Amino acid sequence: MKSLYFLFLIVVCSFITACDSNKSKIKNTIEQMQSAQIVIPYDKLDCWTSDSLKKISPWKNAKLKLVHYIDSTQCSSCYLVKKQVLEPLLNLEEESNNQFCNIFIVHPGNNSRNWKVLTNNYKHKSTPTTLFIDSLHIFMDKNPNLPKEVMFHTFLLDEKNSVVFVGNPFNVNIRNKTIAIIKHKLSNSNKD
Repeated sequence: MKSLYFLFLIVVCSFITACDSNKSKIKNTIEQMQSAQIVIPYDKLDCWTSDSLKKISPWKNAKLKLVHYIDSTQCSSCYLVKKQVLEPLLNLEEESNNQFCNIFIVHPGNNSRNWKVLTNNYKHKSTPTTLFIDSLHIFMDKNPNLPKEVMFHTFLLDEKNSVVFVGNPFNVNIRNKTIAIIKHKLSNSNKD
């Protein structure tokens, strides 16, 4: 019985150590992301949007930007067609008078099926109205501090393009926290 208890104790300690190690790794990764400004090479990305919106380009002057980077390892259509989940963040653009903007950067890779599905979903308005297509993988090349892990591919930028917050908005707690941070930062900037 003592040996069973001892084995259980070892397993619990190993689990706690692994969790602490994982939290430390995540914290270090986010600190690395925050150590350099993010470059969004708008002029090198293909912008899918209306001509009138392209002319205004609200994303260039927004004080806060939520970057959603979807690379070829992810199902871009799976992410983008979940507009109902992203709706509160999309509505926040209008509410903030374009001081906040969602930036969807999609790297569909060389898979013709990915391109076909993406194009079809965009034509049928199943995706957000503005997408930046990064067919040459320029975004990641310009931002070597960004990790390859998908969990770090959605992040909030301030007016200097510094990472403020990292997290996937499909998690309701992360989405609510992201919205709270955006509202707080915009209300503080409007007081100045």
